[in-house]
Amino acid sequence: LKPQELMPQFDRMFLLHRQVVAWHRPYCVDLEESTFSHLRSFLERYCDGINSDVPPLPFPSSREHHNFLKLCLRLLSNHLALALAGGVATSILGRQARPLRNLLFRLMDASVPDEIQEAVIETLSVGATMLLPPLRERMELLHSLLPQGPDRWESLSKGQRMQLDIILTSLQDHTHVASLLGYSCPPDGPDVPSSGPTFAAYPDPSFGTTGAHPDTHLAEILMKTLLRNLGFYTDQALGELEKNSDKLQQRTSSSDSSQPAHLHQLLCSLQKQLLAYCHINAVTENSSSVALLHKHLQLLLPHATDIFSRSAALIKESSWNGSIREKLQDVIYVSAAGSMLCQIINSLLLLPVTVVRPLLSHLLDLLPPLDRLNRLLPAASPLEDQELQWPLHGQLTEN
Repeated sequence: LKPQELMPQFDRMFLLHRQVVAWHRPYCVDLEESTFSHLRSFLERYCDGINSDVPPLPFPSSREHHNFLKLCLRLLSNHLALALAGGVATSILGRQARPLRNLLFRLMDASVPDEIQEAVIETLSVGATMLLPPLRERMELLHSLLPQGPDRWESLSKGQRMQLDIILTSLQDHTHVASLLGYSCPPDGPDVPSSGPTFAAYPDPSFGTTGAHPDTHLAEILMKTLLRNLGFYTDQALGELEKNSDKLQQRTSSSDSSQPAHLHQLLCSLQKQLLAYCHINAVTENSSSVALLHKHLQLLLPHATDIFSRSAALIKESSWNGSIREKLQDVIYVSAAGSMLCQIINSLLLLPVTVVRPLLSHLLDLLPPLDRLNRLLPAASPLEDQELQWPLHGQLTEN
């Protein structure tokens, strides 16, 4: 064969060896780390002075400058999407993931034209799973973003809030929740939806396990931080209701919906995974998972007790105001005393008595304020009368 006849065969072999899936797609240069490096360089270089009256060379006008940045972002978005579709998303970014992530979130907080910000949001939405750091770094980033005091969520910038929402969303996967608790190894690739909870028998060695007990230190810190932030939101919402309890019409505070949507879900997922692990593996009171459960509930149950006490006092003081009850119901439901507490109590009934006994005092403290709250609810009296009349009007069924 002549050299010119060998070239097409060599090209086909070269393409198969490199597993390149992008050369046959429009608007895609190549799926290599160098491609993402060049796109990042263009964006970093030409995003400086984006609002300057004099555009950087070689652009004759701001319009062409902005159009170039928008096209770079679209190219980046296309390459990220093709990497995900081609199954090469786990390693294609290489060392470019962190600088690209930092660059895009900086652009979210910068004063840029709307069309560029829309392109940034689209790029982040497409490549979120590829741009996120590994699980441990993700946890560190999450702790740095979550407010550590009773600060308003509005203090977070737009980019920080979006980054926080993306991280919280990524941690919803059951395999990641199991990894956080030390029950399985964290996945290295992008988030893959799981059909159900994962209770792996092998703890993750990278999280520093000892013997058969998984290391739950990382999960303990996370659950404490999530509960604290959930408590900030609940305290703020109850404070608004207490302050306006004498007003017939409640004004909706701008902070009412400021809590990230996935904060409550992530804490519930961690609790469910922990409780299910304790039940399925028949753990003893000496287990690290039981120790984590005790530490968490010794914080959550007193907080729920306080919520019930404040709620009962609020309803008693404003029994004439129906709007207070409606808004209070919404606040309690998403708090540590709402649906979350119901799931915990029901799950505790499945665990051995020796595991639950250390929590008994906290559970008993929960009953008096809960009883006071129940007696103040509008349906309490009819239900109580109905129960008292049951021996008179009820009929026993015979077998």
